[in-house]
Amino acid sequence: MSLFDNDNYLPRVVLIPSAVFLSAIFGGAYGSGREVVEFMTRYGPIGGLLSIVAIALAFAGCLFLCFEIARLTRAYDYRSFGRTLLRGASPLYEAVLIIALLLALAINATASGTLIAGHFGYPPASAVGLFLLAVVVLTFFGRRIVEASLILAFAALIAILAVLAWIVAAEHGDAVVASFSAASRKVDGIGAGLSVALATGGLIPLLLFCGRGLRTRSEAGVAAICAGFCGIIPAVVFHLCFMLLYPQIVDAELPAYRLIGDVAPALVLNVYVIVLFWQMIQTGVAVLWGMLEALATMPLGRRLRLSSAWGRAAISASAVAVALVLTSIGLIGLIVQRNSLLFVAFLLVFWLPLLTRGLSILFRAPPKTAAALEAQA
Repeated sequence: MSLFDNDNYLPRVVLIPSAVFLSAIFGGAYGSGREVVEFMTRYGPIGGLLSIVAIALAFAGCLFLCFEIARLTRAYDYRSFGRTLLRGASPLYEAVLIIALLLALAINATASGTLIAGHFGYPPASAVGLFLLAVVVLTFFGRRIVEASLILAFAALIAILAVLAWIVAAEHGDAVVASFSAASRKVDGIGAGLSVALATGGLIPLLLFCGRGLRTRSEAGVAAICAGFCGIIPAVVFHLCFMLLYPQIVDAELPAYRLIGDVAPALVLNVYVIVLFWQMIQTGVAVLWGMLEALATMPLGRRLRLSSAWGRAAISASAVAVALVLTSIGLIGLIVQRNSLLFVAFLLVFWLPLLTRGLSILFRAPPKTAAALEAQA
C-alpha cells in the first residue's frame, strides 16, 4: 500500500506533506544558514522573527491553494497543474522552473565547495567538481540509494539542529534573551520574508504528489499549515542561535558552520559537514531529475529523445556546465540574485494566476470529498 493511500490521518495529512516540503526546500542556501542570515537575521532579532512568520504564512497559504486546486482538478503533477492554472501560457512557467532548478543546482554546488574547502582544506574547485560528479553518477545509477538515505540524512540534520539549540539554550540562553532586549522594533524584515516566499513558492507544484492522500478541503488546510510552519523550524533555530554572533554573523559566507564551530564540540561540526554535504548532493539529484522530467515531456525534448539514456546524459552534462559557470558568482551573490530574479518571474507566471484563476477554481467548486471526486471521475 502506498503511503498516500494510508487511512491513518497523521501520516496522510501531517507527516508526509510536512516531510516532503521541508526536505525539498532544505538545500545549500538554507542548510548553510546563508539564506537565513540574508533574509531574516540581517534585520535583527525581532525583524528576523517577523520575516520568518511572513514566510510561514505565505507558504501555508500557497500550499493550501495548490493542494486544494490539485485535489479538485486531480492535477498532482506540475505539468497538469500548470495547464490547469495557466492554460496556454504554461510553457512560460516551465521555462522559469528550469531556470530556478539550474540556479538551485549552482547554489548547492557553490555551498558544498565552500563547505568542504573550509573544513577539510581542499581547493573549492575540486569540492565543487566532486559534488557535481556525485550528482550525475547518483542520478543515473543510485536513485534508489539516494531515496532510501533521504530520511536518514534528514533525521541526522534535525538531530544536529536539536543539539545546537540545546547547547545554545543551556550555555548561552541569557545572551540570546539579552539580544532581544536591546533590539530595535523595526519591522522591515516582513518584506524580505515575503520575497523569499514568493521566490520559493513557485516550486511547490513539483511537490503536489505529497497531497494525493488529502480527501477534504479541511484536510488540505491542515496539511498546508503544518507543512508551511514545519518548513521554517530550521530557520527559527538558526536565527535564534545566530543572535550569539550578531551582527558579525551577517557577513559570514557559511554562518551555520561558523556558529557550530564556535559553540559545539568538534564531533558535532564534523557530523554537520558530512550530513549537510550529503543533503546538498541529494538536493542536486532531485533538482537534476526535476529538470530532466520537465524537459523530456516538452515537444522539443521529445524530438531530441531526452528521455533516453543518451538524452539524459546530454542534458545532465549541459546542466553541470551551466552550474559550473554560475558558481563563479559566489554563494552570497547567487542567493541574492536567485531570489531577486525568481521573485519577479514567479510573481508573473505563478502567483498572479494562483491568486486570480486559482481562487476562482476554489470559489466555483464546493469542498468535495474524495468519494464525490471519484464518482465525478
